[in-house]
This record gives sequence, structure tokens and C-alpha cells, in this order.
Amino acid sequence: MASPLGSSMTSAKRQSALVVDDDPVTRIITRGLLNYFGFEVSTLNDGIEVVNMYEAGKGHFDLIIIDRYGNARDEWY
Repeated sequence: MASPLGSSMTSAKRQSALVVDDDPVTRIITRGLLNYFGFEVSTLNDGIEVVNMYEAGKGHFDLIIIDRYGNARDEWY
């Protein structure tokens, strides 16, 4: 499927996105939409995983989409 942003996206470095949500369906749909628009997408289940990833030095993304509520303790991030 061609990118709606044109052929210039295919020659340039793909931007990266992180999707954080405890609902697997939301992660799948959001990942598909972002892939369609040319993003390289990673997904995580909750904010705790995000903190662990950043502490390990593995957390640079051009776009981050995070769910407002956490699944582990029903808390806001």
C-alpha cells in the first residue's frame, strides 16, 4: 500500500512512534494507522514499561501516544 504522503517518505528516514495502551486492540489499530502514514511503530502496555525503557537508554521517538489511564494500578500517567 502506498503512503499517502507520497514517494518522498519512502526515500527519507522513517519517523518513529511509540504507542502505549493497555488495550491490545487499540495498540493494533493505532499501529496500523501510523504504519500507513509511514511511521516505524513500537508498542508498550503501560507507563511502567515506558519508564523502564527510557532508564535503559532505549527511548527516542518522534511521536509518543500514551493512554491516560494505567492498567497496573488504575492510575493516571
